[in-house]
Amino acid sequence: MLNFRINYDKSKLQFLGGEDGTLTGWTFSTEGNGALWDGDKDYTTAGTVAKLRFTIAENATDGDVTVSLSALEAGNYNEQNVTFAASDGMVKIRNIT
Repeated sequence: MLNFRINYDKSKLQFLGGEDGTLTGWTFSTEGNGALWDGDKDYTTAGTVAKLRFTIAENATDGDVTVSLSALEAGNYNEQNVTFAASDGMVKIRNIT
């Protein structure tokens, strides 16, 4: 189980939700600024947990917006704590007229 918070500038982006990534057999769900990835087996390889979707806020100014994850809780199938590492992402906002 992996429970994490999604961090981003809410004045520039609106979170639309997410979907499963390349690691199959688990369920990905979101609520507010948090997400839960849960299933019935352990993974020992790297992979994509989920794909997150955003839209640009109506009055957003140009610039780069970092999207990062903060692990609140991570555990294996036997509910033992595990280390979770995530890579930050970036959304580039450019006004094209």
